[in-house]
Order: sequence, then C-alpha cells, then structure tokens
Amino acid sequence: MIKVKLCFRGDSGFSRPLIFDWYGTPCRVVEYIVGLTTNSRFEKLSQDIHYEAAIS
Repeated sequence: MIKVKLCFRGDSGFSRPLIFDWYGTPCRVVEYIVGLTTNSRFEKLSQDIHYEAAIS
C-alpha cells in the first residue's frame, strides 16, 4: 500500500464549511493551511501575541 501525505494550502476563499468538511472526511487525511483575511476583531484579540513576537 502506498502512503501519501497531502497538505493543502489556500487563501481565504477556501475557508468555507463545505471545504473544511471535505478535509476532515475519514477517507481523506489531508493537512491544510488556510489563510484568513484580517478583521478588526481578530486584530484586537491578537495584539498581545503580535507584541510578544515583536519583542522576542
């Protein structure tokens, strides 16, 4: 049996529930990285993380 490791990388256009469900289907073991667009709420919530990363 051939084992293949797949990793999908996409932009925010691929961050849809149907796509995430497809990744998690038991017969499809796919690692994925999906970039998300920024928004003001996430920016505010992540300020401490950005600050810590900048001073490290």
